[in-house]
Amino acid sequence: MNWIKLFVKLLFVMLVMLSCAAIIEFGLRTFYYNGNEDNYAGWNESKPKAFRNEANFSDILKSLDGTCQFPALVHRNGTSIFTSDFSCGGVTYMNNKRLTLPIVSEWNKTIHIFGGSTVMGVGSVDAFTIPSIIQMELLNDQIRVLNYGVSSFVVRQQNDALKALKGDIRKDDVVIYYDGGNDFWNGVMLGNFDGDMVGYNQKNKYQLSIFILRNWLSKNSKTYRLLSDLKHNRKEQPDVCSVDSKIAAQRIYQAANHFSNKINEAREISETLGAEFFHFYQPTLFDSSVLTPYEEKIISENPCFSLAMPFKKEFNNIFLDVAKNSVDLSNILAGEDLFFDYIHVSSQANKLVSEIIVENIKVNKPIN
Repeated sequence: MNWIKLFVKLLFVMLVMLSCAAIIEFGLRTFYYNGNEDNYAGWNESKPKAFRNEANFSDILKSLDGTCQFPALVHRNGTSIFTSDFSCGGVTYMNNKRLTLPIVSEWNKTIHIFGGSTVMGVGSVDAFTIPSIIQMELLNDQIRVLNYGVSSFVVRQQNDALKALKGDIRKDDVVIYYDGGNDFWNGVMLGNFDGDMVGYNQKNKYQLSIFILRNWLSKNSKTYRLLSDLKHNRKEQPDVCSVDSKIAAQRIYQAANHFSNKINEAREISETLGAEFFHFYQPTLFDSSVLTPYEEKIISENPCFSLAMPFKKEFNNIFLDVAKNSVDLSNILAGEDLFFDYIHVSSQANKLVSEIIVENIKVNKPIN
């Protein structure tokens, strides 16, 4: 009978601990606020100027302010995918890709679009991502457009995904890369040319399980977030940039050439598969020569942004000097107030970008 008493005691202790944890969590949900969290929420809820013409802003806000509880993103078989399909805030993820609209039932060729979160379409509902706008433009041309964008991807990761998906690419298909911002930031500012997700070892099942658990806790538990903020001293935004400017400046040339080499690798892979390859060098807020008052406010939100601007312009010059086949879009959004952070834009900007992409594809080679 001793084991029964021991079991009852352990059960009682567990119930007390769970009750205490519940009380702490309830109290933190009521009284604890993260300063950065409040600033970001307030910025979004104020409807930044980039979204001034967005009829779908209420849905977009859900996808940006944490209302939508998206699943964890994990690295598998050369690319990165969410652990499950989902649909929330106008963002639909199906069959390991962001949904492209309108859905076509018949096609003669496919356009495969790779990039980071700007291709995936952060800040846009399904119908107004760059791939979806291109799909609408080509609706009568028997062409299917697929969105392989993944948040935070750099070109090395896109190449891994391209290799992993080469069985889906047919002769006369089109492969499009729309990127550059992540490669600059990771390469120059962080010294991590190949990005954060490259080389994740799926054999480490324990680490994967911990990653998914932490992802869930960070979105659902105020207790976890408080402890995490205290551990990493994230209560307030720092007043100075932690990036060493001299070291970052020394990385510009190497990062730009690394980026160019990886773009050439993507072109070679695509052409080996019989597909036509296009590279479009994306705009960022760092590329503007003159900032509007609205854009200046965005730059002022992060002390590293002002440091990054002249570095990005030098990075552009070096990259574009050697990447003769890349289409330079870096300055097409300057002064238009279409950015809602240094790299993400509204659907109006996506439309401008998509029109140039379609124009270049058609000029280079008729698609119908």
